[in-house]
Amino acid sequence: MQPALQLHLLIQNMGLVEFADHLSPHQPGDFKSPPKIKGRQFSTASDWVASKAGPLGEFLNLLNGGSDLEDIEGTSEQHIREKYKGGKGGHNVETWLNYLIAYWKSIGIKVNVVPYNGSE
Repeated sequence: MQPALQLHLLIQNMGLVEFADHLSPHQPGDFKSPPKIKGRQFSTASDWVASKAGPLGEFLNLLNGGSDLEDIEGTSEQHIREKYKGGKGGHNVETWLNYLIAYWKSIGIKVNVVPYNGSE
């Protein structure tokens, strides 16, 4: 068994992971969300990298193995944005920050945002 898989199973069995949020997943139809953990998918239809959106998306998919906007098997929630201007059409993780903070707070998760100064 691979060390990463062993660690994943250990964490899962100890109950240390409550959920897995998949942000702008590349090739979402090619993998499953971990079992026994609530999985949520956050995708953008205009994502150049993961949703093959627009002419640049078509070109990028020639280089990165291809990806389409699909559901990840095993997720219980799919949050799909239609369009996002900037961040490779919504692919970059920082494009989700404010949405995720609001979402997590709405389900009772305490969120503390600590600014990163780039020196650590």
